[in-house]
Amino acid sequence: MKKVLFFLIFTVFALALMAQTGLYDLSFGDSFDTCDETLYYSDYEYVGEYNGVHIYYPYEESADEHVVDEIKLYFEGEDDALTGWAIFFYPDSKDNIETFVIGQMKELHGNDYVYHKNGEYYSWDFADKRFVEAGFTEDKSRFYVEYGSEFEE
Repeated sequence: MKKVLFFLIFTVFALALMAQTGLYDLSFGDSFDTCDETLYYSDYEYVGEYNGVHIYYPYEESADEHVVDEIKLYFEGEDDALTGWAIFFYPDSKDNIETFVIGQMKELHGNDYVYHKNGEYYSWDFADKRFVEAGFTEDKSRFYVEYGSEFEE
């Protein structure tokens, strides 16, 4: 009985951790150095920091060069912990980028999502006031996936 209980607790803990990791193996709480290394090995180069946001572009030779426009990383406070990130995809005329990306999101985060018809975006809620949203930008020029953390003011 103790083994079964331990296994169930371990499984729930492991699933909770998986929900905190998103596309490109970025995870809430990662340090800047960890994110930088993760993106480097995924063929992304650091462009710089603009208004507190760290920007990455795919390398020119990367397979993602014509699919991903940019990745933005958000760090809050001085503890160098990733609190959110956004990935912007170019719409593809021959493939449906929305179908492809949402399929990836369902594999990562499951089918427990909400489609917001008025805003035309998808959302998944995680523990600790964390979430992910996906949809087209207002001008429909790019499809985005944004992981975020809600903060109390």
